[in-house]
Amino acid sequence: MTDGLFPYQRKREYYRRQRWAEMTLVIALCGNDGCLLASDTKISVTLPAPSTIDFELLAPVRHTANRSKISLSDKHGILIAWAGQDVAAEAAAKLKERCDLAKSLSDDELQQHIKAACEDACTLPLFITRPQFDGQIIAVNPRSAFNPLWSATFQRGLDVPGQPRGTFYWKPRGGFDKQIIGQDANSAIFFLERYYRPKTFSVDELLFLSGHVIRNASYLANDLIDGLEIATCTKKGTPRFIKAE
Repeated sequence: MTDGLFPYQRKREYYRRQRWAEMTLVIALCGNDGCLLASDTKISVTLPAPSTIDFELLAPVRHTANRSKISLSDKHGILIAWAGQDVAAEAAAKLKERCDLAKSLSDDELQQHIKAACEDACTLPLFITRPQFDGQIIAVNPRSAFNPLWSATFQRGLDVPGQPRGTFYWKPRGGFDKQIIGQDANSAIFFLERYYRPKTFSVDELLFLSGHVIRNASYLANDLIDGLEIATCTKKGTPRFIKAE
């Protein structure tokens, strides 16, 4: 209930509930010997109704499935993940393509590639005439000394309904502390706040913490979060997936 709240309190409550309703939880952590990216694997798929009743279309059918949300770019050791609508998955794929082709990847270059990938995904034929949509992606660069962890939230809205021209907006965030996208209001984040310290633990030690957070987030919101996948990369190594037990 939001009755009796001031306008700024209603707005804050709206965003709190919106963050809780997000599907997916992705966390990026920085250890003293590399970085880690952990995610759930649950997605929502909405399909057109298979039939009609009295010549009236039924409501679309929504079901859930599991798929990987993490991709790896071996050339520069980049780990990439996404959360949100299907445009975010396309943005992650575009970013991987750019990382695979890049000759070098400084912090500034990676930031620009993230922005370009998000904007490119928004202008794909599948999305360009949608009234409004948004997404989130994470990019992890273990070889960076200053900004190994990047996250970005992006959105695009049409200037005129039905026309392809629109306004793109994005908000990047870089650093070496943790990065979280998706359901970042889940109470399982407590374990990160309590036990995580950037560049303090080894990647192997962070495996247990990240897996614990994703598993507990699933217990608290199992209709939105399920499954577990983890990818790691040392500062000079090749990114790889870790088998989740």
